[in-house]
Amino acid sequence: VFKLPATPFLMEADHHIFLYEGMRLFQGDRIYADFFEFTFPGTQTFYWTMFSLFGLRYWILGATIIGLAAASVSVCLSLSKRVIEGPMYIVPALIFIFFGFRWLGVDGSHRMFSPIFVLLALWFVLRDGKKALNLFTAGSLCAFASFFTQPRGFVAVVGLIVFVILDGLKQTQRMAAAISPALLLFGSFSITLALLCSYFVLTAGWTNFFYDTVIYPLNFYSASEHNDLAAFTFDLGNIFHFRTVTNVLAAVPFLFYLFFVPATYVAFWTSFAITGRSDWTERRSITSVAIVGSMLTVAAAASPNSARLFQIAIPGLVVLVWMAGRVVPVNSQKKIALAMGGLLMMLGCIQSYRMQTWEYRSMPTPAGTLSYLPTPVIDERYSFLLKNSQPKDAVFEVYEPFVYFPLQLKNPTPYGQIWPSDYTRPEQVADAIAHLTATRPRYIIWDNLYSKPDEERAPGDHTGPLAKFVAENYHPANSEVDIGEAKIQIWERNY
Repeated sequence: VFKLPATPFLMEADHHIFLYEGMRLFQGDRIYADFFEFTFPGTQTFYWTMFSLFGLRYWILGATIIGLAAASVSVCLSLSKRVIEGPMYIVPALIFIFFGFRWLGVDGSHRMFSPIFVLLALWFVLRDGKKALNLFTAGSLCAFASFFTQPRGFVAVVGLIVFVILDGLKQTQRMAAAISPALLLFGSFSITLALLCSYFVLTAGWTNFFYDTVIYPLNFYSASEHNDLAAFTFDLGNIFHFRTVTNVLAAVPFLFYLFFVPATYVAFWTSFAITGRSDWTERRSITSVAIVGSMLTVAAAASPNSARLFQIAIPGLVVLVWMAGRVVPVNSQKKIALAMGGLLMMLGCIQSYRMQTWEYRSMPTPAGTLSYLPTPVIDERYSFLLKNSQPKDAVFEVYEPFVYFPLQLKNPTPYGQIWPSDYTRPEQVADAIAHLTATRPRYIIWDNLYSKPDEERAPGDHTGPLAKFVAENYHPANSEVDIGEAKIQIWERNY
């Protein structure tokens, strides 16, 4: 994440959304009232806090990713040590950080925050699931997970409730002993989440908060092909289009997290159904991990891809290594752990060396000097805007809010993403046009694929009025470049 010694790499990804929204909070805007967002506000609050302490600096993203990696590995080690006997307890953390993180985990968005709180909640339940304080803490930690990613904390607390009920029935045969800890878990989850969200409900209003974070995601989030079952085939198609040796090697962890880790749960529950019911004392701890991991994986199955499955993979890795430990001879486990550690760390060192020796350019931005690989995708937008705009200038980027934070530009609308599907509602398009008409930004970073006759638009594509507004009031100002599925070009106001 840094060009040594300390220059951040420019990393365009979803975390730019949260840097941009954290910046809007820092500048006084209200989430859900002044700008639209469907996640709970945990990530934006984190970056708002960091900007309040250190200013609007891009290095905060790199430091956050390093912190998330370290926290994930630390919690993974603590959890697996409680579940896996012997030296192989280090293997899940080694796999997570050295086999896939480079491609799938360099992410400072909500998706890498929330699993850490889920793992901590599991750790507290395993520490002593009969103590009220541990149960209360676990429920509260699940609330923090939901504060970053709504469904993950909820499915985690449901998984823990299933476990404590099962554990209570197995150990006491009394329903009262099972229900009491379940109520404590759910009660602490609900109270803590309500307290965490209360400020944002008060500042935005209950109607805005509830629509943005509950009604909208339930009805429209899956309208994007990246957020429904098509995400699986889209991801798989990308993997099988890899051509270079490096990309082929990268495909191995992609496939591992897409198929093998989820299949681990199937193998575990099959084994549990055959032999585990009569062996509760031995399988108690690993069963809690498997229940929560399975719940997270089932929730991710609504829009499965390698990255989303990687982010929640630690419980599955713990289950995988636990199962392997039951068939690997005890006297071989230390050798296997050392060999895997050495091999994976060597791979990490090779990757680090390669990344540090690529031909980078430096880009001075208002958020600090950044390193980047020269490509038209970067140069046509960032270099152009650095020459032709100033911080706090109004610029509208239609497809993703990537340039706002590094260049510290202002989005004149409440919307960071306008997509040609029901993901963007017609009333949102109309509202964006109203704001653009009122503020008249000099530049719009436009996706030329949105400019098409209405009869060629797919069902649910509501971007026609916005395309007409751009065509009537703006003209191309630089060259068109491809960004994945988009054809991006900066358009300048006609007058």
